[in-house]
Parts: sequence; structure tokens; C-alpha cells
Amino acid sequence: MSARLLWVLSVVIALAALDGSIAWKDSAQESERPRPGRPLVSFSPGAVFRMKITRAAKPPLVLVRSGEGFVLESSHGYPVNQGRVEVMLARFLSWTRDRVAGEKTTNHALFQTTRENGIAVRLETASGSTVADLVVGGLTGVPLDASHENHGQLDPKALGRYVRLLPEESVYVVSDFVTGELEPDPAEWIERPIVKGDPEKVTLLAISRREGSLLQIAFGSPYARLLPEGRPVDPVLARELVSDFLRLSAQETAQDDGERNGLASPRLAISALFSGEASAQLVVGADLAPVGSGTVPRTAVHVPGKPSALLVPTHALRRLVAASSDSVALSKVLGERSPDSVTRAELRSERGAILASREAGAPGWTVRQGPLVPDSPVKPGKDALAKLDRLRAAVVGLSVAGFDAAGASKHGLETASVRVSVDSAGERREIVFGSSEDGRGVTVQRQRDARE
Repeated sequence: MSARLLWVLSVVIALAALDGSIAWKDSAQESERPRPGRPLVSFSPGAVFRMKITRAAKPPLVLVRSGEGFVLESSHGYPVNQGRVEVMLARFLSWTRDRVAGEKTTNHALFQTTRENGIAVRLETASGSTVADLVVGGLTGVPLDASHENHGQLDPKALGRYVRLLPEESVYVVSDFVTGELEPDPAEWIERPIVKGDPEKVTLLAISRREGSLLQIAFGSPYARLLPEGRPVDPVLARELVSDFLRLSAQETAQDDGERNGLASPRLAISALFSGEASAQLVVGADLAPVGSGTVPRTAVHVPGKPSALLVPTHALRRLVAASSDSVALSKVLGERSPDSVTRAELRSERGAILASREAGAPGWTVRQGPLVPDSPVKPGKDALAKLDRLRAAVVGLSVAGFDAAGASKHGLETASVRVSVDSAGERREIVFGSSEDGRGVTVQRQRDARE
């Protein structure tokens, strides 16, 4: 065999070996690549002890397990919304490797899946070992020119996030439209509302002030009233105060500086009693100036028994701070109602009864009249309808000129000759008319909830 032929043969053998080596390497890499459909991460939620969320230019947010739930280690150990943590861990477990966006490092900046421009989420066990190390990148399915190409229409199936599991280089698209849920902002994680309770079960709301004044509103039979005098309050305004108290949400925890926060000597203490003897409390400190552009004024508050003070939007406390006996006292017999809110009016006297009713929002009235209000309705004429409208406006417009705690019997209201029952805003209220002692006119009215 000639030397030339031997050289050619050796080259062929070398190329064949090289080709086989490349094929084997490709096959090995293919076998190591995770198969589509497999979970991106796999762990037991109960094994997660710490969750650290970081984003550039923001302080890191650290959640740690404490007892049966999680607390904000990065915010004085304040309790977090436990359901939110459970939901996020479940969402991580639902992410799969179905859609590969890219496998090159050069794509990481484009997909925002680097620690510098994405949201880094690290899950750890109690011993500090890593459960999962993720970088959540940009949104998918929302191109910058989408409004021009699709007239603002987005494809829901395309919405999601770019995600990378470190230390892998592959970037995946998960069909989970995560937006602000993973931001390292305490306001997104602190348990809300900060004061818990069922508004419908509140029996007493008390607001005491540093100077010594005390506002107490009792709810329930026979009507919402101020204590101790029993003066009626506007039920709508009173319930709005309860709603404001039990819907407060915090923006973040406050620094432990009672003098600066005004909590060393609170200006306000708010408490609520619930049926079943449960209670809720909150102390209110100073209003603090906004920090940075785009922020709102905040007020320091503290829930007794919680590890730190909180900052809530000042405007959320506005009505509670301003509340007084005069501001919540009933100024109109039926409260702040409009004539159109009346859907039923019943007039009873010694001569018989007239019942007028209509469906909410309907223009016409159905009228029944007689000694016992017979079943067969009477079609009202124009004059009767005009009188009904005047009566409705007059009753709704009745102002409260004073209050007498002596009760109804002193003014002859127990056997009064005229009673008007009105359905307004879902409540049935009865007004009983009596005469003044000098006989010069009808001056005394009483209101009660006719359902009780």
C-alpha cells in the first residue's frame, strides 16, 4: 500500500472517529436536557423555611417560617398574609418547561432574567440549603407595539413571564401572569386588613383621644346610638366608621421610634367590641411627611400585641380622626336619604291606613287603602300621586332638632295617631308623630328599625 493511500485512509478514520465523538456528545447533551412538560422546580412547600426576594434598587424582602406561618424577617418580624405565601409556592410548583424561550447566555438580558434586571427568588430550608433559585424576568405577550398592531387586543394565551432556574442557562416561558405579586414591597405581603373582625358583628365602636374625650357608638336594638346619652347616630355614617377601621391596610412597618412616630403618646385609640366578647384595638400616632416623589402622606399606627408599628395612608384614617358626637349624630330623621330611595310608605291613623309601594327604580306606585289595608290595590290619581311625592320628600327631609332621652311616653308617642313606615335603602324605619305640649304643632318624632 502506498504512503499516499495510507495517509488518506488515516484521515478518513480520524474523521469518522471525530464524527462519532460529536454524535455521542450531542446525544449525551440531549439526554441531560430536561424534557418538555417536566416541572421547572420540585419541592415540598413544608420544607421551605425562608424566601428571599430581591430586585435591583430595592431593599430585599425576606420571609421566614415562624410556627405555622411566615413573618417578614426584613420588617421586624411582622406577620404576612399566609394565604399569599401558600399561593406563591403553589404557583412556583405549577411552572413547567413546556416553552423554551432561549438557551444562550446572550439572551438573558433581553429576557430580563439576570439578577441585575429581574426579580430573584431564592427558597431555602431551615439549614440554609437551596430549594430553588429563580430569576423571574419580563412579561411575555405584551409587545411594545401591540396597541398599534392589534388595536390594544392581547392574546391571553401568550401572556406569561420569562423564568430561569439557576444555574441553568435556558430561559422558559411560564403561562402565569405574575405582575406585582412578587415585588419585594412590604405592602404586598403584610397581612391585611391589619385589624380583623366582621363588621356586621360589631356591637360597640369607641374612639378615645389624648385630651380625654371619648366617642362611643353602640349598635343593635333599638337603634345605633351614642353612649351614654342614647342620642341616635346616622346608621350609614356609623357603619362607614366601622368599615374604615376594619379595612385598614399597611404600606410598610415603621421604625421603632415612638417619639418620632407619635406612638409614645398616641393621639387616638380606637377599639371595637364584637358579639361573642371578641375585640380589636388600634392606636394612632403622628402623620408623617411623604418620603420621595410619588408617595402619599402616612400615619404611624400600632396594633397591640404585634411586633412593630405600621404606616398606613393618612387619608384612610381621615373619617376616624375627624369623628365626633356632632359629626355622627343623626341630623335627618331617616339619615342622609334621597326621596327616590323610598320604596314603601305606610300611613296609619284612627281613620284607617294607606299603603303605597313601588319597585326600586320604577316610576309607578301601587296604593292600598282602607281600615285594614285591603288586598285589592287602588289606582292612584294624579292628585294622589302628587301627595305621595310631597309626603315622601317631606319625610325624607325631616330634620332632627333635638333629642329627649326621657322616651316616647312623655310625648304621647306610644298612642300617637299618625305613624309613617318607610322602606329606604334596604331598611324599614317607622316615624311616629306626636304633638308638642303647647298643642301648636307636630314637633316630636321617633325613629326605630321596624324589623326589630
